[in-house]
Amino acid sequence: MMFGKLGKNMARRKAVKIYRRGLAHANASRYDDAIAAYSSVVEMRQGPLDVRSMARLNRALVYSLQGNADLAGKELTIVIHDDAAPDSVTATAQEKLKRLERRTKTD
Repeated sequence: MMFGKLGKNMARRKAVKIYRRGLAHANASRYDDAIAAYSSVVEMRQGPLDVRSMARLNRALVYSLQGNADLAGKELTIVIHDDAAPDSVTATAQEKLKRLERRTKTD
């Protein structure tokens, strides 16, 4: 039992470390590197669900910055329907999707 808990803690630390690396890349406008980091977290089978949903949200934001509204919208929709996403992440995704939809309607 202890090993399972230890494994979950290790998975959380790894996921958070990679997630933060994605944040650093995004803040430095290294968008492809940010997407790669976020994707790595999203694809972690044993990664904590809350961190995975935050990574997906941020990946959507980077897609939006790159002008890929379709991918951004798909990602935001997944986050909104993700029961494991923290309420704050879901609310942010809803807000960003509304903004994205308004922006794409006026383009």
